[in-house]
This record gives sequence, C-alpha cells and structure tokens, in this order.
Amino acid sequence: MPIEVIRGKQPRPRRVLLYGPPGVGKTTWASKAPDPLFVDIEGGCNDLDVARTKLIGDWQSLGGTLRQLLADGGEFKTLVIDSIDWAEKLLHRQLCKEGGVQEHELVKVNGGYGAGYTMAAARISGLLDLLAAIQAKHRWTVVMLGHAKSQRIDDPERQSYTQWQLDLHDKAAATVREWCDEMFFAQTDVAIQEVDAKGTQAGRAIAKGGTRRRVRTVGTPAIAAKNRLGITTDLPLEWSAYQKFWPGSGYTPPQAEPEPEPDSDKPAQLKTEADAETF
Repeated sequence: MPIEVIRGKQPRPRRVLLYGPPGVGKTTWASKAPDPLFVDIEGGCNDLDVARTKLIGDWQSLGGTLRQLLADGGEFKTLVIDSIDWAEKLLHRQLCKEGGVQEHELVKVNGGYGAGYTMAAARISGLLDLLAAIQAKHRWTVVMLGHAKSQRIDDPERQSYTQWQLDLHDKAAATVREWCDEMFFAQTDVAIQEVDAKGTQAGRAIAKGGTRRRVRTVGTPAIAAKNRLGITTDLPLEWSAYQKFWPGSGYTPPQAEPEPEPDSDKPAQLKTEADAETF
C-alpha cells in the first residue's frame, strides 16, 4: 500500500514562547490571544481581565492543574504558562526537597556534578509532553511567557560576546527552545545619546527609553529567537501581528522565507495522553 502524502502548509495550533525584560508587556500580549486561560505561577496577570487558575505555588500543584485541564479543558482556545522560568523555580525547589538538601542547592542533588540539573531538564521535558497532550486533545495554542537573561557566548572563531536568552538553566532552555514553533524576544527600543562632557565624564553616554515596543522574530548574535512561519522582520508587540502569519490566515508575507535554523527544521509533533505520564 502506498504511503499517504500530504502537501502544502497545514494549519495547526501553535507553540510560542515570548520572553523579555520585566514590564515590557508580555502578559498583555498573551491576553489578546483567542480565549486564553492563564496558568498563573507568578501572579502577574491580576490587573488584566482574563481567565486564570488560582496562584500555583508548588510543582505538584502545577502538574495537578495541567492534568485536570487535560481531562476537561472547557471552552478555551489558548493556554498561557505565566511563566516558564517561575515554573522551573518550583521544580528546583521540589527536587531539592526530594534530594534532602536546602533550597538553591540543586547542584548537590543526586550526587552532584550537575545531576540535579539533568533531572530538572528531564522533568521539564515531561511538562512539555503534558502540554503537548493537552494541545492534541483540545487543539489549543500554547503560549509560554518568560524572562530574559544576558549570557556570555564563547565563540571559538571570534571574540566572546553576550546574548539575550531565556532565563532558564541551559539544559532546560535548550529543551524548551526546540519544543516551541516560535521563540520571540520582546523589547522596548532604547536610544543611546553621547554626553558632551570632559575629564572623567568624557565619552559618557546615556540611554533614553522609547515608547516603541517590538517583537524580535529572528535570531541574531545579540538575541536568541526563531520562528517556523517565514517571518523575517520585527513585529509590533501585538498578538494580531503574529497571528496573521499562521497558515490558513490568508496573509502572504512580503519577504521570502529565511533558511531554517538547525533546531527548527523538524515540525512539532502533537503528543498523546500517554506521553504525559513522564511529567
């Protein structure tokens, strides 16, 4: 029997991560998604008129909440994890408790030598499997919000530099980055103005904040980002500006698609309920 071949872009629920500095508008951006339900881990959506879970304060409660949503999701269309780095903090606290060490001593868990962080990355992978099972059953878009950190990159071929990255441990961050269809960075434009000064103040510059907020959609040496929609330009920090690129929306991007990133050439696979057992 010949295999079934499917051609063309296939509309499907998206997996998107938006990260950036505090106060840039990440939660407001996600609130404009279709019928969102916020899984409230850090208490950052209280000033918005959105549906939310009660504040989740431990890793076990997070798992229980997500399993309840898998069983009965209601009439929502978007699930928002607010935020993934606070979820990681709950996980680290849980692993320290299980390992019989003090909080913030994950490095000592399971014999040390980084084993605790390897365990944490595996649990994060289980969390993603559970989110994928929810998505497969209910056909929801999954949005993860996160904070940013500046991290040093040591490149063997050139001088070291710093890059904005998701504020997770490296192993967990790599797992989340690969799972997402889109990984966006939100920022406010900043203008740098040199100060006309002499002596010890010579060459000094000051930063002036702007009002334009934008979403960086493509990775650069300064910013970790990616997308699988062929977006090649920055977007305004508005949900509608992103959603119009979804297959089936009827929108045609004005520029050609870029070459896919090494970790973005594999289409995301929707998981089944059985896969959620690893959480």
